[in-house]
Amino acid sequence: MSGCEHYFCTECISNMVVSKINEGQISQLTCCDQNCNKMFNDRDIKNLNLDEELVKKYEKLSLDNAIA
Repeated sequence: MSGCEHYFCTECISNMVVSKINEGQISQLTCCDQNCNKMFNDRDIKNLNLDEELVKKYEKLSLDNAIA
């Protein structure tokens, strides 16, 4: 994750990200370390090689959040 020095299993991170995107909770996409508040950024999401449809959903949610 960009700007964060914590390391987690890629599969675990991907599962967490997929879950948060599907729940519409992208504002809660932070490092899994409970003492770290580093947010995922667009590059972090794209580096996970998620399904293209899921990335588009993330981008729409991100845009909606920026407008709101």
